[in-house]
Amino acid sequence: MHLREDCIDYDAAGDPRLRWYNHKMKREGRLLPITTSVVEAIHRQREVVKEIPDHYGKRYLFRTTRGLYKFRTFSYQLNKLAAQVPILGSDGHVYRFKPHQFRHTVGSQMIAGGLGIADVMAYLDHMSPEMTLRYIEIHDETLKHKFKALVLSGQAVGGTALGALREQLERGDESELDWVVANLRKLSLPWGQCLHHAKANKCPYGQNACFTKDNGPCHKLVTTPEHAPVIVATMEDLEKSKQIADERGWEMYANDLGEQIRGMQQVLAELRLPSEQRPGNRGDSR
Repeated sequence: MHLREDCIDYDAAGDPRLRWYNHKMKREGRLLPITTSVVEAIHRQREVVKEIPDHYGKRYLFRTTRGLYKFRTFSYQLNKLAAQVPILGSDGHVYRFKPHQFRHTVGSQMIAGGLGIADVMAYLDHMSPEMTLRYIEIHDETLKHKFKALVLSGQAVGGTALGALREQLERGDESELDWVVANLRKLSLPWGQCLHHAKANKCPYGQNACFTKDNGPCHKLVTTPEHAPVIVATMEDLEKSKQIADERGWEMYANDLGEQIRGMQQVLAELRLPSEQRPGNRGDSR
């Protein structure tokens, strides 16, 4: 509701983007790619409000003679339209819209289309992966099928936990896979998935040990080629920090960073191997 008339921006290639303010985070949101039809809709809305007084002096795109178009009014009109069409839910009744659900839909579609958590996180302008995971809902059966195919294909890189899961699947036993799929979103990390079982004690090591737990990557960390860009970006940041630590004589901190960097290098090296040559256990050939 707080978009301004000048909310359209263009990148170097001339493609339109949306400029917006993230009120929840109280900061400018990431510029969002938009279609030409959205641009045309914004132009039409500009025409609608061009004679309406600007009470706030900010040229809001959805202003009214009384001030600003209210969120609850938008929700009311949306559900009124659903009743008129009608738009029905899975239960056969008129579907009741909640505008925030559109973000859930976009996130789910992006994940279903193959985008990683980091990409969706950036697009939705979230501060942490946990925020993104709360918004994204993936149909468990679809996810189960994809994850099973991924494990059996050998494209995923992991340690003993992944190897044990692969052996179970090859025997036709999907009992552990059901648990993994049910908890996969909860255990997703920017650089992979963790197979730490929910019934076990909470992992005492934390995310900093994902690449150092077993004198290298943790055996419960599962990574795929799509996670490589995040690992590379994280490793580059750590390398800059390590350089500063080395220059200032922070030996303990520099050693800790070095261990994390070596673990990431090991994972990236494994991901570069052909799928049939990737280790079932870290460092061992299958």
